[in-house]
Amino acid sequence: MSKSLPKLLLFFWIVGSLHGQTFKSTKQIRGFDLSSENVLGIQQDRNGFVWLATDRDIRFSDGIREESVPDSIRLALEGSKQVLVDTDGWVWASQTKGTARAFFFSNGTWHAPVLALPPAAANSVQPNIKMELIGSGKDKRLALAFDFEVLIQDLAGNRLFHATVDPKESGRFVSFFASEDQSCFFLFEHGVYGIRDGELFRVSMEYRDRQLNIVRVIYNDSDGYFYYLENDGLYRGRDLWKVEERVYSGFSDVINSIRDVSGLLKYGADVYFFYNSQLYKRTGKTGRITRISVMDELKVVNVQSCLVDREGQIWIGTYRGVALLESLRFQNFDRSVGLPETDISAIVSLGSGKYVLGYNNGIQVWQGTKAVKDFMFTTGPQATLGRVLNFSLDAFGGVWLSTYQTGLKRLDRQTLTLKDYSLPVDIPVSYVEAEGDRLYVVCNDKVFSAKLGPGGLESDFEPALPFIEAENMRNFIRKIGKFKGKWIVMDNDGISNPKHVKSRSAEHIRISGYDYLARADTLLIGTEDGLFFVEGDSLKPYIYQGLSFNVPMYSIRQDESGVLWLGTNMGVIQLGPHGVRHFTERNGLIGDEVNRGALCIGPGGRVFIGTQNGVSVYVPEEDYVRRTPPKTYLERINVISDYFVSASPTNIPYAYNNVQVEYRAVSFVSWPRLLLSYRLKGLHDDWKTVENPRDNKLFLNNLPPGDYQLMLKSSLGGQLESDIVYGEPFRVNYPYYLQGWFIGIVVLVFVGLGILINFLFVQHKYQGVLKSDLNEKKKEIQKTEDQFKNVWNSSEDGLMLSVIGGRVIAANPALCRMAGVEEAALIEHGLTYLFTDPGYYAKNREQVTKGIDKANGVTIEMKMPFKAGEREVEVFITRMAVDYEGKPFFLNIIKDITQKKEYQRSLRLAKERAEEVSRLKSSILSNMSHEIKTPLNGILGSAENILLTQRGNPAVLEQVNIIKESGDRLLHTINAILDLSKIQSDSKNIDYQEVNVDEFLSKVILPHKASAFKKGVLLSTKYGIRPFTAKIPCSFIEMIVNHVVSNAVKYSEKGMITVWLGREDEKLLLKVIDQGVGISGEYLDKLFIPFDQESKGYDRKYEGSGVGLAITKHLLDQLSGKISITSEKGVGTTVEIEVPLSS
Repeated sequence: MSKSLPKLLLFFWIVGSLHGQTFKSTKQIRGFDLSSENVLGIQQDRNGFVWLATDRDIRFSDGIREESVPDSIRLALEGSKQVLVDTDGWVWASQTKGTARAFFFSNGTWHAPVLALPPAAANSVQPNIKMELIGSGKDKRLALAFDFEVLIQDLAGNRLFHATVDPKESGRFVSFFASEDQSCFFLFEHGVYGIRDGELFRVSMEYRDRQLNIVRVIYNDSDGYFYYLENDGLYRGRDLWKVEERVYSGFSDVINSIRDVSGLLKYGADVYFFYNSQLYKRTGKTGRITRISVMDELKVVNVQSCLVDREGQIWIGTYRGVALLESLRFQNFDRSVGLPETDISAIVSLGSGKYVLGYNNGIQVWQGTKAVKDFMFTTGPQATLGRVLNFSLDAFGGVWLSTYQTGLKRLDRQTLTLKDYSLPVDIPVSYVEAEGDRLYVVCNDKVFSAKLGPGGLESDFEPALPFIEAENMRNFIRKIGKFKGKWIVMDNDGISNPKHVKSRSAEHIRISGYDYLARADTLLIGTEDGLFFVEGDSLKPYIYQGLSFNVPMYSIRQDESGVLWLGTNMGVIQLGPHGVRHFTERNGLIGDEVNRGALCIGPGGRVFIGTQNGVSVYVPEEDYVRRTPPKTYLERINVISDYFVSASPTNIPYAYNNVQVEYRAVSFVSWPRLLLSYRLKGLHDDWKTVENPRDNKLFLNNLPPGDYQLMLKSSLGGQLESDIVYGEPFRVNYPYYLQGWFIGIVVLVFVGLGILINFLFVQHKYQGVLKSDLNEKKKEIQKTEDQFKNVWNSSEDGLMLSVIGGRVIAANPALCRMAGVEEAALIEHGLTYLFTDPGYYAKNREQVTKGIDKANGVTIEMKMPFKAGEREVEVFITRMAVDYEGKPFFLNIIKDITQKKEYQRSLRLAKERAEEVSRLKSSILSNMSHEIKTPLNGILGSAENILLTQRGNPAVLEQVNIIKESGDRLLHTINAILDLSKIQSDSKNIDYQEVNVDEFLSKVILPHKASAFKKGVLLSTKYGIRPFTAKIPCSFIEMIVNHVVSNAVKYSEKGMITVWLGREDEKLLLKVIDQGVGISGEYLDKLFIPFDQESKGYDRKYEGSGVGLAITKHLLDQLSGKISITSEKGVGTTVEIEVPLSS
């Protein structure tokens, strides 16, 4: 009996959670831009596209780009729309009111089938039209139904069946059902009808002597049951039309619709259903019924359509748009279900379905999904300091609480009474641990212990763990516990090397971090820098399936199946048999920041996760591990050109070496992010990645000549990766004028001409040469000329032969097309005829022909005002080896580069716009900072006045001092931000002044000596040169020295800081050497990033805005100076600065 009680309570918790939780849904869906439209249908086709039918339009998306059906179809379907996907993958679009019309999309084309409508239906407006496809292939049939009339036809338009029903007996038509043998049944409001011997017959269905009015039916092959939906509930049975049991009842009567709205579908073993209600789910594994409400997201009381897509996400369509649920794995609880506070700081399971939640200034006890008791610790200003940091269960029925400034408390598990306990010191309680018959309480850096008993404590507290006191470290202790007989002490020290154990003895190990977990013989450690394990005196990164974890780890837990759960400031991470899974607000978690004591393993595989926004409960039976990568394929590869159409898409001329790739990477998962990776074999050695692509196109521009093949793949966060898709290989040809065959032909032509001329001359001198030899030579020359003409006429670049003075001998067709002239007119009028400006040739002739001789050609880019329009061209001119009629003879090759230049200009424009955005950001930041400084100066002035006038009131002085110190610190931060914004926007002027550099530096460093002296650090100034006078940018140098020296003082707790000044030629040299905490080698590359600091989080020891070194670097860049930093952790840091003296 005792073993079954927890299971029974867990059952009631499950049933009670039907209305006691929320799920994280979103209206922001990848690839869709939806307003509050009435969504009547949702379908997904074989390519993964999701189709939405609304009363306005039918649209579809691949998760990247939204598209609509053609205008001709949209205008033809003037009423409310519906969309279906049949078993062959065809997409059908129809309308549910008006005149019956339908279209289907197959093989990339829309078709309109012939509808075999009866005359009355064809010529009248119908208020209710339903359509269904039965069968597949050539046996496919189209079923149509109106309110009181049904018909079946084939796709050729032949009517196979037609019948009407009595409206009083049947009510209006609702849905179709096709049995395994493809028999069609018609489901009306008050009856189900089948076809027998060409006539309708009524199917009788009863349950417990009550006639059922079934409106929807599906068969679930996972459990072998038929599921039946009625307005009273959901039923099921193993045989068709025979009900064995009722699965659910209790639909709401509230509906914002004239007609009943219902739906029934299956996904795997699960069944989804609704009837004038929110969506419900029956989980196949457990039979659990879950209510999935979108009331919070869309403010609707009922849904109208539903889809579970190929990735397991739930789409819910309503009359106010669509909501998308990534999963039901997390049930979320917030103020709407009774939580007094959303920031849950600690959780503990008491067993038997009972849990305790801790928050600021109180706890709440829950039984299942009902809060049974609340406790508030105190009221007034101190209420926020009573934060519950952790719970600990003892062996005597007590629950111990560490509640920071409100001390130590004990909750009795049976009576639910709370009792306070006094401690030897008045110090906040940071942790409590029940170990055997002893209770250990941590108060900041001290630990006390007392004996436990059935009623609570049986002895007074006494100091415990003396080795902690002996170490005299004085660091805040976060957690203690035992591992292999040794005490594990976790503290908040942010100074020591985080990669090493701080101290150890025969009794203990001390480590800086948040949490630990003993896993077999391994001790896992969660720190600010990530997840580690202890090996000797070192902390080694914990590697799981090739991945390490470097985000702050606040808590580590292991569930019953050995799965690790990690609580971080960016959600929870699960390490299990399905790999590494990261859960955040984007994929179901109620909040991202998991508090240190608020990760709790419950029974049945459940995990309770307390965040800043409430509690998420992980339900393993609802956790379907996504195994579906994005559906990835290539559609086509196009050549980008204004007027060129490639005869062969695999053989591209060099003039059109810009390629557009159209692809699909179909996924609607918002997290992890969609990553598209591509590699152009022949150009790229590594994969190129596009994160969350916004378009279905890739542009590969200015491809050099060569052979290529595109490889494409996509993934979700780099884990669920699709197969590699290969494009068809293609080639970009070399420019024809650089190809050997063209050069060879040109050479042959002119060599042939020379040979011919020489041959004729010899023949003239020697009449005795046989005429037959002359004829053979003429044939060879004619063949060579024919080859040259073929090249001349087929070239895509403009070719022209001219002589000095502008006379044109010949021009090819490409040049005539480019310029918009006829060849004959060009030869007649000369080069000036090419241009709209007759003087263009004369003005530019010297520039173009300069440097041309028989050995060298000239290439020049210029704009030419052709008669066909101005074009940007690349002109190559060379002088031929042979003159023409005694004048220099030129070959002109003119290539149109207008498109290439426009592309380059667009790149420059994009760069200029990005720079303008950066300047606007700095301007906004500067203006905001000035608006903050005005009231802040008023606060500081008032605080100083109170300090002067209230000297006799220590309590007030203490509080006002805090205000003034905090205000000074904030003012310093704002001034730093102002300086940074001025520098980034180039608004800070450089003013050079002639000063004594030694005296100037001494005055700047003097205030820092006082700050260093207060910390017990010696600040020394050394001069490597005699005093000298020079022109220097005083304000810049002062800011640089202040930032660098103040950093040295801030991060030094002991030793000496040395500031060294020197001069080398016309350069000022400055060196600052400290013996402070030092900087890790991994962080040196990030030193100049604004607002970034090596020590992060609320427990960091050193304060500051993180902009000092960023400002220093910007200032030195403006001065053409240099800065270099070397450092070693625990040894110190050296900063070397070099500034030019002359302006």
